[in-house]
Amino acid sequence: MKLVILSLFFLCLSASVFAADPESLVGQKAPYKLDKNPKRTTSMLKDGTFLATIKSYHANLSSGPAMEVDLDYKFNVQFMGEQTGVETGFLDYEYFTPEFMEKLRKDGKYESENFKAIHQGFKNVKTLQGKSYPNCDVVLLYDIKDSVNNRLKSMLSEFLATIVQAETKADIQDMKVLVHIYPSIPVLSAALIDVSGKYDGMAVKAGADYQAP
Repeated sequence: MKLVILSLFFLCLSASVFAADPESLVGQKAPYKLDKNPKRTTSMLKDGTFLATIKSYHANLSSGPAMEVDLDYKFNVQFMGEQTGVETGFLDYEYFTPEFMEKLRKDGKYESENFKAIHQGFKNVKTLQGKSYPNCDVVLLYDIKDSVNNRLKSMLSEFLATIVQAETKADIQDMKVLVHIYPSIPVLSAALIDVSGKYDGMAVKAGADYQAP
């Protein structure tokens, strides 16, 4: 099953990671745990954990420099049981640079061919682990495009369609991702990640928190 979390990672990375040297990111790992609170997660998604790892830097891809990211996941989905596996994907290195987040803070918004982002200010948050992260950047990603070059929306739609038993991923509408960003967190710099959409007028959502070692 194509899990939404990999797509979340790609979207969140585009607004969160700070590094001048791409090789310095290789090998970083970050574990996350699903928050079962119904305010954040649809009840059909019962439990879950995942580990994100930056595997390598690719300087000469046809689409430009990119980071390769692996996600090792284990989820419990109602009526489907345990779902495990490893997903791999690539993200343009542009999104890992300090300039990207600096510009988003300054301008308050960002638009690309694949999605839009709004900087919603700063907030102190506490994770499921009980650890506090002060003054996090709050970034909303929305208007996620459905295009040949954007498999993010496809993967987000596929996962959300699975947990609500939708017939096709095209039935999922109005997808959004909310990220609380704290720069010292490895891989994603994300303390909290929340994805949401709508199916037949019903809200579908999943939220996860960083788990510090």
